[in-house]
Amino acid sequence: MSSTIIRLAATLTLAGAALSIWGSLPSSTAQDASGVHVLSEFRDNGRGRLDEALRVLGRETRAVIRVDIDDVLHGALKVPANIALVHEGASLIDLAGQRLEIAGSFDATQAQVFFGVGKVSLAPGSTRQVLPQWWGSNDSDSVQAAMDVALECGAEVFMPAGSYTFDSTVEAYFEDTGFNARALKVRGAGPGRTVIENRVASSAAFYFGTRNPIAQQAWFLTVEGLEVTSRSGRGQRGIEIEDVWNGRISDCLISDQAVDGIVMRADQNDFGLPKTWTIERSLIVRNGRYGVYMGAAGAGSVAYNVTLDQLDIELNGQGGVYAAAELSRITNSIIANNGTGPTSHGGVYMTGDTDYRAYANAISGCGFEANVPYDIYADRVANLTLARNDHSRIPITSGASQDAFVRLDGPEGAFNVLVAHNQFSSGIQSPFTAIVGGPGLESIELDNNRFNLEAGNGRADFGSTTKSTYRSLGDSVLTNQSLSFAAAQTSVGDVKLARGGPGILSVDGIATRMQSVTSSNGALALDCSQGLTVLHSLTENTTIQVPANPVAGAILNLSIFQPPGAAHSIGFKPIFKVADPLTASGGHFSTTRFLFTGLYWVQLGAAAIDAPL
Repeated sequence: MSSTIIRLAATLTLAGAALSIWGSLPSSTAQDASGVHVLSEFRDNGRGRLDEALRVLGRETRAVIRVDIDDVLHGALKVPANIALVHEGASLIDLAGQRLEIAGSFDATQAQVFFGVGKVSLAPGSTRQVLPQWWGSNDSDSVQAAMDVALECGAEVFMPAGSYTFDSTVEAYFEDTGFNARALKVRGAGPGRTVIENRVASSAAFYFGTRNPIAQQAWFLTVEGLEVTSRSGRGQRGIEIEDVWNGRISDCLISDQAVDGIVMRADQNDFGLPKTWTIERSLIVRNGRYGVYMGAAGAGSVAYNVTLDQLDIELNGQGGVYAAAELSRITNSIIANNGTGPTSHGGVYMTGDTDYRAYANAISGCGFEANVPYDIYADRVANLTLARNDHSRIPITSGASQDAFVRLDGPEGAFNVLVAHNQFSSGIQSPFTAIVGGPGLESIELDNNRFNLEAGNGRADFGSTTKSTYRSLGDSVLTNQSLSFAAAQTSVGDVKLARGGPGILSVDGIATRMQSVTSSNGALALDCSQGLTVLHSLTENTTIQVPANPVAGAILNLSIFQPPGAAHSIGFKPIFKVADPLTASGGHFSTTRFLFTGLYWVQLGAAAIDAPL
């Protein structure tokens, strides 16, 4: 009686497996399955049990074979489409150097199925997932085997939770396979759960490429839910993608690679192909060079249309992001403390193409120990928009010099730049300038930015050789600019600059205090950050020097007192454009006003005012 119950239970279990296998088929087709069998029912007649089972069952309309016993292949074997294989663990198929082709459905748990050297192929639609564990241990060889099968059949490579060790690169080369499977998905259980230790000293943990990008551009790659680390320090790169034009990386942690975290590169001269990539919701930290490197190595090649969104990119040695790519967008991301090496490129390095957008990011502390510290650096870039980013620096104890938040002064310059609605905040007291432009900078517009800087630190400096300045070409527009100086002793705050007409800046809201100054050896030094009303007692022949820390549009009130009976002269450096000489009679004050245009201090009014004490 008990044996009958056991046989009945086994029959029900196998019937359930059959329904699982054929559950996606129409009910009439599922009912055509002629039976559920176990492999141990069949004898090994010199070619293996599976070969015998296929010989016996090949004539049936539908059949399910449960692999419940070890078997060895004695030659290449094809499981036809009408036969479904079910593997539930504890048994192995020894490939023995042969090829096993599965055209029907295949279902297996997270256990080893295949043993030995040999080739396994699955037909498109035969399974939804391919697991590395079907080939044994959690290593790069097993993942490579799963990848090869998935590329042929279009299934997802699923890496269940666990620790994986890569001693060789897992490669996927996309190419036509004779059917319309043009997508590959590699998925883990999430960072901290699917953890890959990369020990590949000369390459990446994962490499994805296309054999012939011009003819095979329609591939789409998805990588998600992986942690790729290199605690040993041997791994060179986390994920490398070359000439794969469409795809997404999401929900990953890439850390501690000796070179780059993620590399995306174009080597083919293939204009006009679709190129759309997204990297999102990932943490990319502590890599030796760049967190994300996007470049074009081939002559005449075109890189990627990439969106970097909701990323945390921190503590990468050379820099956070290197972008040589058209239509790159960096949005809603944290880019912090990148560029700690001696040749650092800081936070975001944009070069070599057109249409970049850095929008709504928090960027701080990038390059603070480096030769060239900056948050964003642009060289050979056209149509660049920097908007709604939050830049900040905090004091550090290393004594390293501070430099610009944004540098637009690369050797090949930048053209058509908009810097709008950004906030620049710093507690650094050593002088630096928030935005720096070089001789290659043309057509820049600053609009509605806010600067929270220590007194003495500059907002924007485009230099005397810059093709676009506030004044020279008229293609720089400064509107609704607000400043807040942290140094309370200056009494300067909430300064608003606005266009007062072509080439004219008006100033509103400057709170000033009197700056009492004395000359030294006939030279009178002024510091605009100390106040714009200057009082000087003329005790010797004196020349007014070039004022420090001027603000374009600022109005300087200069009052000179000549003691009774004295007759000293006063002169001005050429930066002052004076309509009439300033004279002060003994016992008199003489007062005049100057407007700073950005290049010169221009006297307001026809002449100075001279009045007795």
